[in-house]
Amino acid sequence: MKNLLITSNGSFSCEEIISSLHGEADCLVGTNIYPQYLVGVSHLFDYTYLIPKPDNHNYISTLLSICKKHDIRYIFPLIDTEADILSKNRNVFSNQGITVCLSNHKSITLCRNKYALYKIFLHDSVITPIPTYSYADIKKNQCEELLKTSDIIAKPFNGRSSNGLIHLSDLSEIDYIPNKERYVFQPEIKGNFFTADYVRDSFGHDFSIVRKEILRTQHGAGLSVKIKQNETVQNMISHLGKKLQILGAINAEFIFGGKQYYLMDVNPRFSAGIAFSRLAGYDIVKNHFLCFQNKEIEYETKIKTCYAVKRYLSYITRNNHD
Repeated sequence: MKNLLITSNGSFSCEEIISSLHGEADCLVGTNIYPQYLVGVSHLFDYTYLIPKPDNHNYISTLLSICKKHDIRYIFPLIDTEADILSKNRNVFSNQGITVCLSNHKSITLCRNKYALYKIFLHDSVITPIPTYSYADIKKNQCEELLKTSDIIAKPFNGRSSNGLIHLSDLSEIDYIPNKERYVFQPEIKGNFFTADYVRDSFGHDFSIVRKEILRTQHGAGLSVKIKQNETVQNMISHLGKKLQILGAINAEFIFGGKQYYLMDVNPRFSAGIAFSRLAGYDIVKNHFLCFQNKEIEYETKIKTCYAVKRYLSYITRNNHD
């Protein structure tokens, strides 16, 4: 029996995930911190539940209780904060025969820490990370690249999307940032953004789909994209997957600054644009699930070159006569 639980069922990628998993699951359960009538895909689940936020002390016990009630075998976390806590507590679930469908805890931690990720690839022969400095580096005047530019980006070291991102025009402005010790600082690089959806199985097979993002939201989600395989980006993310010992699906963002590609971020979860990859001919979600059933992924699929866009629908979820 394959009973599956999907967390944060209001996220950008959720409807695509449900579509991919309906044929694979006997029962689909969704959870959210908001009531089901405020979540557009609630009606697509067999059951939905309102749960505490991930940082609540009852989060794990509530999730485990739901899993036991529906004999859940696999959990699919969709957002970074849940990936963090479920990765850390995966043994609580594995002891009950429940698989948290995430890569190993060490790789999750590295992906979520922008400074640690920079250090991993600082002298790498394949991947060039954006120069990244901690506040301690700046205090020691060990920030050569920042001294060459007047455009500086400040980000929480474990931030998600573009939340908390601050644009600075001078190093002196750093002192006005609250909790600056929790930020990293990078020179702003202007160029074209590329996102790669990537999946890797336990047998060493991997596959990626690359898209150039033409129109994006302010939080970095692609709205209009050109899907076209890019050998340079594919080689970079394949190298990253092997080096971090990734299992399952992740996505990585790169920026092409005119001369080279820089690694921006690695997200240890499905991207908001995985529907684009499926349109181009590859089902990231289905192959991610294969990884956690200890099966081989599809790794010789031909990808369609195309332009694709995302649109939104509006509909009533509940009539309120109060």
